[in-house]
Amino acid sequence: MPPATGGSNGLAVAALVLGILTFFCLGPLGAILAIVLGFLGLKKAREVGVGKGMSIAGMVLGAVGLVGSLILIVALVSFGKAAKDATVNISGAADPSTYQLTPGDCAVDDFGFATYQGTIKNTTSSKKNFTVNVEFRNKASNAVADTSLDIVSDIQPGDTAEWKVTTSVDQGAQVTCKVTQVENFFN
Repeated sequence: MPPATGGSNGLAVAALVLGILTFFCLGPLGAILAIVLGFLGLKKAREVGVGKGMSIAGMVLGAVGLVGSLILIVALVSFGKAAKDATVNISGAADPSTYQLTPGDCAVDDFGFATYQGTIKNTTSSKKNFTVNVEFRNKASNAVADTSLDIVSDIQPGDTAEWKVTTSVDQGAQVTCKVTQVENFFN
């Protein structure tokens, strides 16, 4: 017996609308609903005689939207991981295997300027930039007199560069100097 005609098929319409909206705002949830309602719309289309095309279109759009959403999610997760990996070396503590630090003189001149200097060698196979963080302490009280840094940039692979940090202390004061950390600087 041929199906009856003249009825409506809201499930087919809903499947088509959800299939379209999958691409604009609903994403994978809309895609799944479009596929489910498309199957239900096909079943109803057999009963009422209308909505077969809309049901199929809704299922196809839902399937394409679901696959596209999954591909997009995987791409975003991969991009997020790559972005995170790329930003790890922008700042923060440098890996000690990437440099060789040689401290030099720590001295206070007659005007009360303390200077601490040394060298840093790039032990990698790519150009590097480092920040050398220094702490100056008063020898008598062991109190921190100042902290400062020097940015040493564009050190070619295998090359050594000088770093130098100067700060003002009380005239005649004796200080100890210490490198507290070597950090990456947009590596």
